[in-house]
Amino acid sequence: MLAAMFVGMAVLGAAVRAGLALAGLEFPARSEAAALEMAVNMSAGMIAWMRYRGHGWAATLEMAGRAAFCGGADVLVAAQLVFLA
Repeated sequence: MLAAMFVGMAVLGAAVRAGLALAGLEFPARSEAAALEMAVNMSAGMIAWMRYRGHGWAATLEMAGRAAFCGGADVLVAAQLVFLA
């Protein structure tokens, strides 16, 4: 599972940055954007691996939801630290 999440993060992260470069855009330098992108990319890799291994949609979406919640919590904490500084 960890390997699937790392692969998802690396492959989709490279794809996002390549797509932005082709469009002439740059990835935002904010840590919140990077944390959100990482959570989505890791969840996508996890979903692909769990479905490949035969897990049902309920368990797969539960795991993805928990990962997204943790990623969202990180983004909120980071945003609060920026605003308080």
